[in-house]
Amino acid sequence: MSNSTQPALTSFERAILSATVKRFTEEQRSVRDARTPGELAKMLDPKTVQTAALDLIDSALVDAAEGRCDRLMISLPPQEGKALALDTPIATPSGWTTMGALQVGDQVFDRHGDPCTVTWVSPTWTDRPCYEVTTGDDDRIVADAAHEWNVVRWAGGPERRVETTDLAVPRSKNAQITGPADLNLPDADLPLDPYVLGVWLGDGHSLAARLTCQDSDEAIIERIRDSGWPVRRDTGTKYGWSLVPPGWPVARNNPSPFRRVLQQLGVWGNKHVPVAYLRSSTKQRLALLQGLVDTDGYVCPRGQVEFCSTNEALALAVQHLVFTLGAKATLIEGRAEVDGKDCGPKYRVRFYLADAAHLPRKAERCKDAKTARTRYVWARQVPSVPTRCIEVDSPDHTFLAGRSLLPTHNSVRVSRRFPEFLLMRNPNLRIAIISYAHGVARRLARSIRDDITLHSGPLGIAVSPTSSAANEWAIAGHAGEVYATGIAGSLTSRPVDVLIIDDPYKNGEQADSEAWQEVVRDFWTEVAVPRLGPGAIVIIVQTRWRDDDLSGWLKAEDTDGHWRVINIPAQADHDPNKGEVDPLGREPGEYLESARGRTVEEWERRQIEVGSRTWNALFQGRPAPASGNIFHASWFRYYDQPQWVERPDGSRWAVSFDEVIASWDMTFKDTDGTDYVCGQVWGRRGVEVFLLDQVHDRMTFVETCLAVRMLAAKWPQAILKLVEDKANGPAVLSALAHKVNGLVAETPQGSKVARAAAVSPFVEAGNVILPAPEMAPWVDDLVEEVKTFPRAAHDDRVDAMSQGLNRLLLSPLLADDEIIEDPDQYEAEGSISPW
Repeated sequence: MSNSTQPALTSFERAILSATVKRFTEEQRSVRDARTPGELAKMLDPKTVQTAALDLIDSALVDAAEGRCDRLMISLPPQEGKALALDTPIATPSGWTTMGALQVGDQVFDRHGDPCTVTWVSPTWTDRPCYEVTTGDDDRIVADAAHEWNVVRWAGGPERRVETTDLAVPRSKNAQITGPADLNLPDADLPLDPYVLGVWLGDGHSLAARLTCQDSDEAIIERIRDSGWPVRRDTGTKYGWSLVPPGWPVARNNPSPFRRVLQQLGVWGNKHVPVAYLRSSTKQRLALLQGLVDTDGYVCPRGQVEFCSTNEALALAVQHLVFTLGAKATLIEGRAEVDGKDCGPKYRVRFYLADAAHLPRKAERCKDAKTARTRYVWARQVPSVPTRCIEVDSPDHTFLAGRSLLPTHNSVRVSRRFPEFLLMRNPNLRIAIISYAHGVARRLARSIRDDITLHSGPLGIAVSPTSSAANEWAIAGHAGEVYATGIAGSLTSRPVDVLIIDDPYKNGEQADSEAWQEVVRDFWTEVAVPRLGPGAIVIIVQTRWRDDDLSGWLKAEDTDGHWRVINIPAQADHDPNKGEVDPLGREPGEYLESARGRTVEEWERRQIEVGSRTWNALFQGRPAPASGNIFHASWFRYYDQPQWVERPDGSRWAVSFDEVIASWDMTFKDTDGTDYVCGQVWGRRGVEVFLLDQVHDRMTFVETCLAVRMLAAKWPQAILKLVEDKANGPAVLSALAHKVNGLVAETPQGSKVARAAAVSPFVEAGNVILPAPEMAPWVDDLVEEVKTFPRAAHDDRVDAMSQGLNRLLLSPLLADDEIIEDPDQYEAEGSISPW
C-alpha cells in the first residue's frame, strides 16, 4: 500500500508519537553525555550505588579514555558477598549439603546443570537484612537483601540480574526465573536397573520381592525381563508378580537375589530413592522416573503427569527427580480416603515432561509445557538469620540452591561499564578481556553484549547480527569488537586497543602455584604485549594474593613509573606523620564505604575471621612475601606451655628466667588515637628470649598510661620498662615517674630498618621464641607485621620487639658481657605450671 493511501494519524496519535520520539531522543542524548563510567552505569541501571572508591576508579578510567594514562593497575578488596541462609539445601554431585557446610574445593551445580567448584567461602554473617524468596512451586530460600537472581519480567523478555529487594517490590505480575537444564552427570554403577527400582518403589511390596501389575500393562513386565530379572506370576494373587527365581529355596538365611539388592540399597522395608540414583546420568534418572510413573502415576489428557503416594519421602524424591531432569514440579498434600475413611496424608507431585512414562498408554499423553522450566518468584522481608556466601568457577558464576535447584548468582565497573563507555565514544575500538578462565572472561563479554543489545538506542551502537557470540562479537557498521579469553588462551592475529585483565588468579592456591605464575607472566610477555597497538590502554584489576603476583611483578619491573597504581585498602592504614595520605581521604583506621552497607562491626568481624595474612593481602592490597623481608616467618620458634605461674591476684611470675623486661613503643604526640601503642614483656633464659605477653591497640594518652600501669602490675618481675624516647614516650615517662618504677627512656639509634636488621640474626638463629597461636591468638598478627616490615602499614610491634631484643641480647654482646648461663642451676628454682 502506498503512503498516500495509509490512514492519517489523529492529533492524539501524533502527540503520543511526538512525546515518545522526544523522550527517546532525550534519553539517548542523556546517556551519550555521560562523563564517567559511573554516570553511564547509573543511567543504565538506576539502582547503581556510587561510592568514594568508585569515584576514584572512575577518575582514573576517564584519564585512560582521554589519553592521560595508558597503564593502570587497580587493587581493591574482594567484592561484597551475596549470601544465603546457612540451612539452604545445596545439591552436589554426591547428594546434598547445606550452605553452612560448604568448603572451598567442594562441587555444586551451575544453572546449566554442570558441576562446578566452590572457589571461596565467606565467613558467617549476622544482622543482615534478609528476605524469604518463594517460587511458584513453593520452594523457599532465605537470602540477604543483596543476593542476585537472573529473572525475566514478561514472557520472551530479556533476562536481567536483580537483587532480592527487587523481588520484594509489589507488581501486577511477579518476576519469572528459569530453572536449570537437567543435571549433567555420568552413568553411575547401579546395583539394580533404575526402571526396575522405580516399578518396585511404586507398586512393589516393601518387604517382599514381588509387585502388582495389571495384565494390560504387560509392557512393564517385559521391560523388567529385558533388564535381566526373572519376573513371573505370583500364584494365589490376581495381579501379583514375583521376582524370586523359580525353584529358589526361600528361607530367612537365604534371601533371594532381588531381596539382597534391595537390602544393599537400604530400601527393604524403607521405600525411598537412594542418593546414588538421584545423582546418576540423565538416562538412568529418566528410567527411574518412568518406573515410578508407570506404576503410581496418572497422565491427564492434556499431558500433565501426577504421581501420588502416601510416602512423603518418596513423593519429595520424585519432585526432586523431576527438577534434576530440567522440569518444574509442584507437591500438594491432601488426605487419603478409602470408602469415606480418612487414612492419613497423601502427596501428589504434578509436572510436565515428555518422556516421563514408558507404558504406551501413558507415554502417548506425556508432553513438555512451554513453561516447564519457568517459575514465578517473589520475596518478603523476614527476621535476619546467619548467612553465608560462596564463589564458584562456573562460566556465569551461578549455582543451584534449594530443593528445587533454583539458579542464583554469586559474586563490575572496570570490566563491564568501562568497555561500554569506551565503545559509546569510539565504536572502532578493539577490546580484549582476560581473566583466569575462559568462562569467566566470556561471561564478562556477554554481559557487555547484552547491555548494548538492551540499550542500543540510548548508547547509539548495536551488536552486529553476523558476529555476536558471547566471547567474540562486533559493533555493527564499525571496526570495534570485543574478544574474551582465559589467560592461558591466545590473542593471535588480534590487534588490541584496550586490554583489560580482570583477576588473573582464581584463588590463593593458583596464585601460589609456580606453574600458574609462569603461565601469567608468559601471557604478558608473549601474548599480550605483542598484540598491543600504538597508544593501547592496559588495565589490570585484581585482588592481591602475593607480593610477586602479576601486579607486584609489573610494579617491580616498572623502573620509569609508567604504571599508575591505585590501591584501595579496606581500612585506611596510612601514617599522617610520615606524610602519607589515604587515596579516599579517610582518617587512619576508617573502613571502606561499602556499596552493600557493610558496618564497622562487620568489617571488624571480617578482619578477625580471615586472619592477618589474608587481610593484609586481599583486603589491604599489601601481600607479604611468602617467607618475609628482614625477618622470615619460619625463623620463629614457639612454646605451647605457660612459662609462668599465675597468682590469685592475677599477677604472673615468670619461671627460671635470668631477666624479664617490658618494652614499649608509643604513638606520636600529635595524633591521639590515630596510631597504635604496643607493649611487650620479654624474658631471657640463657641465650633464648621468650615473648611472654603483649598489649596492642589504638590508645589515647590517658589510655596509654593506664595500659603501662596494668602491664606493670601483671608482670611484677619486669622491673625494667623500656620506653622509646620519642613520640608520646617522654610525656608518659613524666606522667608515670612517681607511679610506676623502673621506667627508662630508650633513645633509638639508627633507623627502624637498621635496628630491626641488627637483631634479625637472633631470630634467624632460633633464639626468639613466641607463644603458640593457640595460647595467644594475637601472635599471628605480630608475625604478619614482622614479615611485611618495613613495607607494612604499621611497625609498632616490630619497634617494641627490636627494642627488647636489643636490650636482652645485642647490647650485652656489644659490651662484652657474658650472657650464657647454665640452665641446670635453675632446675630447683621452680617448675612450669600446667596450662
